[in-house]
Amino acid sequence: MKNFILCMTCISIVIMSLYSTNTFKAYFLSDTFYQNICEATFDVSQTGEEIELRLKHNYSAPHELNIAVPAKWSLWSALENDGSITYKFISKDKTIRTGKFSLTSRGNACENNKYSAVTALRFDLPMKGAGNDLKLRLKVDTPVKKMAKYSGEIFCFVQPRDVYK
Repeated sequence: MKNFILCMTCISIVIMSLYSTNTFKAYFLSDTFYQNICEATFDVSQTGEEIELRLKHNYSAPHELNIAVPAKWSLWSALENDGSITYKFISKDKTIRTGKFSLTSRGNACENNKYSAVTALRFDLPMKGAGNDLKLRLKVDTPVKKMAKYSGEIFCFVQPRDVYK
């Protein structure tokens, strides 16, 4: 009986250890793991467009910002360094990280029956030096001209990065 209890305890510890990993959640709970943590309209075809996203995450994992259009779009390969967007991660009224990016075909592009998207920025959450109030501020410095036909419909979303599949 003592061996049985010891064996069951060990099995329980192993199961709980596996359950708490991102890899387990990505494979077996993928519907919740890969849910967007935020989504907003962000018209990258308009100079000066600016938004601020609250990054309230559920998992400590790599995340990505995606820019999307509500249609099947095969021009992602034509985006080579089109446009310029400034980003700033802010927490506790302090800038944690800042930089610029352009949409490029080197980003991962994906399609589903609702939208086509390209990865614009990758980062880890939680972010070193940030609190629970982390925000991502985005501003279009130079418009993404190749997306102008979708002006008013372009949006962005943040989700855990697909590194576990």
